[in-house]
Amino acid sequence: MIATSDAAQTAAHLRSFGKAATRLADALVHAADIQWLAPAAPVAERIDVRPPAGGVKRPTETTATDSRRLRVRAAVISGELAAQEIAAKANAAAAELEAAVTSWAGVRA
Repeated sequence: MIATSDAAQTAAHLRSFGKAATRLADALVHAADIQWLAPAAPVAERIDVRPPAGGVKRPTETTATDSRRLRVRAAVISGELAAQEIAAKANAAAAELEAAVTSWAGVRA
């Protein structure tokens, strides 16, 4: 994307960024707890699977290795990294712009 001086287009980009950042924040808050929990519904292929007679159920292992839970965990990590990167880039851009404007304005005696 090429930078533009069109204020309306820049405002639209920032509104879109704000909505996306809010969605990401809301999703991360929601997923923060569930990433460690067993999924609400059992896996279809596991419904009829029972441990052998006298066998031991392993609910912790089942939860820990459930692909749906692992997918949520991976998405949380990805979202957290994206949030950090986005914040760093926005802060750097703001600092650069503030420094340029301050330099432009000069120091009044």
